[in-house]
Amino acid sequence: MSMITCYARLTPSQLQALPRSPETFARLHQNVPPGGDFIDLDKAAGVIAWLLSPCKRAEQIEFAASINEALGEEMHSLPDPQPIPPLDELAICIEGRGPKKLNGLDVGYGPACEFQPEEARKFSDDLEKVNESILRRELNFELMDTLHLPVEYWQEEGEETFTEYIVPQFEKLKRFYKAAADAGQSVLVWYN
Repeated sequence: MSMITCYARLTPSQLQALPRSPETFARLHQNVPPGGDFIDLDKAAGVIAWLLSPCKRAEQIEFAASINEALGEEMHSLPDPQPIPPLDELAICIEGRGPKKLNGLDVGYGPACEFQPEEARKFSDDLEKVNESILRRELNFELMDTLHLPVEYWQEEGEETFTEYIVPQFEKLKRFYKAAADAGQSVLVWYN
């Protein structure tokens, strides 16, 4: 079983009326209020965040280095850990990170993150600036395998996985945030 990143877009009034229970979030994909929407990015969200966020990349490298140290192993293809940059907007909107948690309600693997309509509009603008060539900038199939990013076999199937899975999932996320921005909706992000 793996973690799946889930997203819902709702009007502020729909969000207020949403029952605050883990069961609600577990079934939200089946019970989206009219005009709202639900998507999940399966395992792609972590990869997309890694490709676009310097903060996420530095965190992953530091985490892998700490695990290797704890296990007494040395990975020669692992870059030296660098200071972790500040959390950036793309990591926030892709992974639902940041200070706004939905009443601290644990909805699976932690609390849901709520973005108000003006934040969804800003994130939509940020995502709109990203295209496939920008996503490609940090592709390093050997490193991605070494770090055990959520999708496997990067060295063997990386280009196919990138073009047929990661890019379409990213485009789906862009369309989702754009629809939320156009409709003046809030966005919820959580993990199941």
